[in-house]
Parts: sequence; C-alpha cells; structure tokens
Amino acid sequence: MTTAIETEEELTQEAFAILRQHLPSHKIARLLSMWQIGSGDYVRERAALLTGETVDSLFRAGWYVFSLNRQERIDYSLEN
Repeated sequence: MTTAIETEEELTQEAFAILRQHLPSHKIARLLSMWQIGSGDYVRERAALLTGETVDSLFRAGWYVFSLNRQERIDYSLEN
C-alpha cells in the first residue's frame, strides 16, 4: 500500500476548508490562538510515541477506538 503525502501547505488548506465548513469564524480564530506553534520537540515526541508503529497499525488502532466509541453510543441509546 502506498500513501501520497501532501505538502504542509496542501494539508493546511484542507484543514482550514474543513474548519470553515463546520465552525464559525470566531471559533476558528479562538482555536488558532490556542495552538502553541513552536513549543516542544515534535521529532523527539514523534519518535517516542510512534516507535514500531506502521501506517497499518495506527489505522487499526484508530479504527478500534472508533468502533468502541460507536458501540458505546449504540449501547447507551438502547438503554434509554
């Protein structure tokens, strides 16, 4: 499986398009002001968090969490 990696600019444009679809401007501005760009060491944190992981293993883990959350919502709705 190959994955096309977009540029940072393309990713940023896509993210802003999604934000604009789902949030009003004042919430986008607030979100952007909360992000602390330039703090921490992303490369070191990434290496520590993702050692031994692959795209497939991360996808499976994400899908598992998604399915658990969905099941909780389904179970909760059946109890009420």
